[in-house]
Amino acid sequence: MNSNSIYSVVDMETTGTDSANEDRIIQFSCYQVQNNEIINEFTTDINPNREISSRISQLTGINQQRLDSAKPFDALAGTIYKLLQGTIFVAHNVNFDYPFLNSEFQRAGYPELELEAIDTVTLSQLLLPTLTSYRLSDLSKYFNIFHKHPHSANGDAYATSKLLIVLFKQLQELPAMTLSQIVRVRPNLPLDTFEVLKRMDADNRSQPTAKPIPNYLYIANGIVLRKKELLSNSQEKVVATYPKNKRQKQKVLPDNLESRPQQNTMMNMIYNNYSEDNQSGSKNLIIEAPTGVGKSLGYSLPFAYLAEKKQVVISTATNYLQQQLQDQTIPLLNDGLPFHTSSVILKGSSHYIDLSKFKTVLYSSDSHPHNSFLKCQILVWLTMTKTGDLDELHLNVDQNGLLESINHRSTKEINSDNPFFSDDFLRFNIQNAKRANFIIVNHSYLLSNWEGFSKLNEKPYLCIDETQQFLESVRTENKQQILPGMILADFDRTSIGIRYALSAEIFSNNESLSSSKQKLVWLLSSARASVNETFSTIFKQIISRASYKKANSKLQVNVNAKNRDQYLDLLTNLKGEIAPKLKQLTKYAKRLQSEVNNNNQAMVDSDKHELKSWFQQLEKLETRLVDLLTVIDLFINHFSEQVFWITVDDITNYETLSFNCAIFETANYLKKTIYNNFEKPTFTGATIFSSKKSKFIFDNLGLQRNDVISRRLKSDFAASDKARIYMVNSFEPDSEVGTEKYYHFLSESIQRIFRNSPRQTMVLFNSLDAIRQTYHFMAEDGFTETRMVLAQGVNGTANKISRAFGQQEPAILLGTGTFWSGVDFPGDLLENLIIAQLPFDVPTDPYNSALYQRARMNKQNPFYSISLPNATLKMRQGIGRLLRTKDDIGTVFILDPRAVTKHYGSIMMANIDSNIPIESGSLDESIVNMLSFYEKH
Repeated sequence: MNSNSIYSVVDMETTGTDSANEDRIIQFSCYQVQNNEIINEFTTDINPNREISSRISQLTGINQQRLDSAKPFDALAGTIYKLLQGTIFVAHNVNFDYPFLNSEFQRAGYPELELEAIDTVTLSQLLLPTLTSYRLSDLSKYFNIFHKHPHSANGDAYATSKLLIVLFKQLQELPAMTLSQIVRVRPNLPLDTFEVLKRMDADNRSQPTAKPIPNYLYIANGIVLRKKELLSNSQEKVVATYPKNKRQKQKVLPDNLESRPQQNTMMNMIYNNYSEDNQSGSKNLIIEAPTGVGKSLGYSLPFAYLAEKKQVVISTATNYLQQQLQDQTIPLLNDGLPFHTSSVILKGSSHYIDLSKFKTVLYSSDSHPHNSFLKCQILVWLTMTKTGDLDELHLNVDQNGLLESINHRSTKEINSDNPFFSDDFLRFNIQNAKRANFIIVNHSYLLSNWEGFSKLNEKPYLCIDETQQFLESVRTENKQQILPGMILADFDRTSIGIRYALSAEIFSNNESLSSSKQKLVWLLSSARASVNETFSTIFKQIISRASYKKANSKLQVNVNAKNRDQYLDLLTNLKGEIAPKLKQLTKYAKRLQSEVNNNNQAMVDSDKHELKSWFQQLEKLETRLVDLLTVIDLFINHFSEQVFWITVDDITNYETLSFNCAIFETANYLKKTIYNNFEKPTFTGATIFSSKKSKFIFDNLGLQRNDVISRRLKSDFAASDKARIYMVNSFEPDSEVGTEKYYHFLSESIQRIFRNSPRQTMVLFNSLDAIRQTYHFMAEDGFTETRMVLAQGVNGTANKISRAFGQQEPAILLGTGTFWSGVDFPGDLLENLIIAQLPFDVPTDPYNSALYQRARMNKQNPFYSISLPNATLKMRQGIGRLLRTKDDIGTVFILDPRAVTKHYGSIMMANIDSNIPIESGSLDESIVNMLSFYEKH
């Protein structure tokens, strides 16, 4: 491999992926590249001497007749073999193409190729670590490479050859230090791909003078980083008058945006509420702004004018929505406003890389083979990122092991003696947030870090977008689970560590160290005994009431005012014993740490490693004990604001006990965290109200109506012209929801709807089990063999099938959970929506069960006060998936019989408030109406 090497970029279309059995090549294409130019091209169809499937024909555009007239591989093998000799083989997924081609050569009587072979997929992943997809079509789009016929060998080989040229240029622009570090880490790359990096590194080293790094980069402690600048603290103040009417707004909006009537109303409501001209003072705002209003711009523009006086915190549901505000909405504002507005995204500490930790593990050996590759991706990413936000890497769950060793744990870790103190990304983002007009956070961050905002000189404005998700976050952030078995296991690991695992020589010659060790041993033993005694007593009390005691039998006890006392004394005593011992544990651990630091020079590396691991284990135990004391404090002092329940997953096993709590009364919590530390908030979202009066939302937010201005805006989309809702009202006897007959009915109905109108279809369920059963019947009918059906929990995770659904047309997606509210498929990516089940929460869920019991004790009917409003909101969110832009059209089928046979079904449907016409009829009638609707559109 040298500067004059010829790279043979190959792509093949095949009948399948298994070359060892019956699969064969049906098209071969090769583009040859030398010195970053295409110098030769060869493409041919190949007769596989067998029938190809309709799916392969549809995918590649190659039909059977065309292949029957082509030469077989045996007749072409010599030409292809000669073409590739003396070149370097390249493919986009070389581990497929190279072995497959060699299998064909062997079958034709030729020896295997013995070429160097490199892979453009992993090179792309290494050099472009922030992309979300490395499919050839997506990379072609990203680099503006002409890719005329995806899934044809000729089109794919041409695009891959152009991609290879781009990747070589990317590699040449990589700082020499970064490339050298990658080579030293030695990532595990397919076949000979690593040799490309080695050759480039060797070329760099052979130069008489070192290659300078670009001006936008700098070197910090041996790591190449992107330069970043703090926002100006003295931005030029521009006196700007808020544009109140449509004509004035049109002047400050970008030319490609029109002022929308409902959006204009929203903007004025917000500005007028907080304006100094408002003599009566501001109130809490609740603004329901359905799709089509332009909600993000609707609140961002008035707050941009208000931000000239004090900061604005925008809280939204997800990291993705944070980024969308930063990358799309704020730039739109700056295109038209007479002044510049700045913004910063803040996330929890764990989202940011700790450069010091990364430097420490960079060259350490890894048990997981992917970690070395990830380290190299991070080295490249550090030359790009200005935020240090690890989310930019779009990593998978299986890569969390390395991330947990290189991310920040808290802001307390940022010490001035850290060699990367001045370069630290978390510190930089926090500093920038103090200077920005807009601080963009997600709900979880807001609820976990409200104290940071309380320290600002002035109360900031607060806009909470996606209000329904905010309320869910309030519940999630306040759910805690104590697992006594895990606490005891951590006690044991920590005790064993200090008693036996740590080398005796560490303590033998130091009396102070030895004394601290003995005190810690006693404290650990004593505290463990207290925890064990308390929860073993609770366990015995619970199982003594069990009617049967069979292994694996589960049990749940909801703790209420009637049975609280039997646990109160036990937990109060435990708190009295654990709290002082935890303080002492912390005290003696610090003393031990200090002694270790003083004796650091006298210790060997193995001792230092053992002590470091032990201190990490102790920190984990201390965290568990703090969580335990927090829950006990809630039980003693805030019982009325929480729900508590105890579960035992196996009544013969004490270690399966868990003690749980979650928030019930949110008013005091929100007052303490939100209302006391911000100006009166603006709450907005596409679906907030569950009914016209909607007592539900006021109760959940803990707000009084007389201190709230609320408005339900209308969509600027003419929904009545763009969609229909079909409520199926004819069902077979005994086909109640949850029965086998019902799932069979769902399967048949989905198939009939799709066969009559094969469009992008999403089916919303209420559980993974319901999806599995419905998919089973669809598979039994053979439907899944000829149609693309993507079932959550069957074909993959929500993220995986969501990506596949966006890439396959037409397809059916069977989903639950986030598909009701958290996923967007605009345009023709979603045209038919099927509601398989009304979205009621599972009443037997431990939290729901405890919550409903508490409601009953407060003289409320939990179904009508909690369950039905929640289901109505979720139903509105689900239907809202259909029309995401002004050009969208589509239909909704509701197949749950309860929507038409139960009184609560009519209540729910009456409160959908979607402006979409609702038609009732049999499935046959509904399908006819659907076809008529699409004929007109």
